[in-house]
Amino acid sequence: MIRSVIFDLGGTLIDFGTVSGWRAMEERGVAALYRFLAGRGHTLVEVDLNDALWNGMRCGWDDAMSGRANACLPDIIAAALARLGIALDGSTLSRAARAYATGVEQGAVPLEGARELLSELKRRGLRVGLLSNTTWPDEFHRQELQAFDLIDFFDALAFSCELGAWKPNVAAYHYVTNQLSVSPAEAVFVGDALEIDVLGAQRAGLRGVWISTDDGAARDVKPDAIIHRLDELPAVLDQWK
Repeated sequence: MIRSVIFDLGGTLIDFGTVSGWRAMEERGVAALYRFLAGRGHTLVEVDLNDALWNGMRCGWDDAMSGRANACLPDIIAAALARLGIALDGSTLSRAARAYATGVEQGAVPLEGARELLSELKRRGLRVGLLSNTTWPDEFHRQELQAFDLIDFFDALAFSCELGAWKPNVAAYHYVTNQLSVSPAEAVFVGDALEIDVLGAQRAGLRGVWISTDDGAARDVKPDAIIHRLDELPAVLDQWK
């Protein structure tokens, strides 16, 4: 019996405009951070800031998903700036991280049908959760979900930076199922990343639903279901009744 649906965030419920790639998305944040720092009298070369932050972000994600370390945006920014000879106090660092996140959010929109789907799941009496791999502090994403009028649909929210556990590690999925008071076998996870979202969820005992535009990419992972639009999910759940 399915009692809960848990979602990934970026690429699943919200489109951050990543068509040009992950680095291009992060560069929007770097540009906003550069303006923030320049406005406070810090002199630096934007390309150097870009490279330092990209290297820190990429290495941080690799370490976090492998379980070697956690990765949070303020720490990544502080380390990158330290390499460039800049140190910020705690309050300014928090504002710098907010500036970075605001830059990344430019142009972000909910995926088509997101609000309608979440409303339908709640109408069916299902417990709805969210589990996102992110370096952003919890409050940034909560503000984002509030702005998109999505936050009230969720019974549990988990962001890896705050949780200290990242997909595809089993502990991350089990944290959310525990918060929802359901067993893994009673939960479905929906995400756009095959190995991180779908295979990770399956290894944790959940069913994995892949939202995709390219079925052929699933050769090495076998999702429990594949959807191409969010409004296809209710029919999948009906089949599993």
